[in-house]
Amino acid sequence: MKITTLVENDLYSRQEDLKSQHGLSLHIETADKKILFDTGKDDLFYRNAEILGVDIGGVDYLVLSHAHYDHVGGLAKFLEINKTAKIIISGGAKAEVYSKRLGFYKYIGVKNELLEENIDRFILVDKEFKLDKNISFIINTHSEGEVLKGNSHLYKKTGEIYIPDDFSHEMIMVIEEKKGELVVFTGCSHGGILNMVKSVEDRYPDMRIKGLVGGFHLQNNITKKLAEPEKRVVNIGEKLMGIPHIYTGHCTGKKGFSVLKKILGEQIEEFNTGRVFEIS
Repeated sequence: MKITTLVENDLYSRQEDLKSQHGLSLHIETADKKILFDTGKDDLFYRNAEILGVDIGGVDYLVLSHAHYDHVGGLAKFLEINKTAKIIISGGAKAEVYSKRLGFYKYIGVKNELLEENIDRFILVDKEFKLDKNISFIINTHSEGEVLKGNSHLYKKTGEIYIPDDFSHEMIMVIEEKKGELVVFTGCSHGGILNMVKSVEDRYPDMRIKGLVGGFHLQNNITKKLAEPEKRVVNIGEKLMGIPHIYTGHCTGKKGFSVLKKILGEQIEEFNTGRVFEIS
């Protein structure tokens, strides 16, 4: 499969017209489908797609990995450009999700009016959804280890009460292009990348994870430093050594990537804005 990075925090190419932003958007071409995985936080995914020669109008499915603004913010633009693609999202994305900074709660979720006005285009995933024989979506079922420190400011509103976000709006995409070999896509891995990998392994015990693509939520977005103890990041790297092709970026952060790179070497690479790569 061919993957084009439309939006990520940093630039891979020095092409002057491309821009980067804190967000994620990937265009994925499988043998018979074109999938947009997340939309970044505004219409930049579309502007970069035009420069890179990616046809957003020709996308078959939009997948929204979870309900945060830096992954769903371009939804209105997508709906304007593409009139036919179904949009796959966790049913939990209907929840009101917030970020708390300096004592104030800021809404960071999907715009409810976009859901309501286009509900016929949405596929809401409960526990699992199989798009076809090769592409599936599952919800993380594991919660081992401490909650990621980068989640400490993220909340969900229930009635008038704010509670820590349980990330039931987070979804994992699994693609099997070659028999018995899986490529796993995550958005930010708020539930913990090791937990999400374990969820896939439990669901597909007879298959091998060949590729892992996504953010691992290891960065403090204010300081740009590691949000987790380095020892924990080292452990993550050691546990991922069985996966031969790992592409990460966005919320993993430069420091997180650097620690993982020391352990995983050529197994891990960054997917910055403008980068095109293949997993075969």
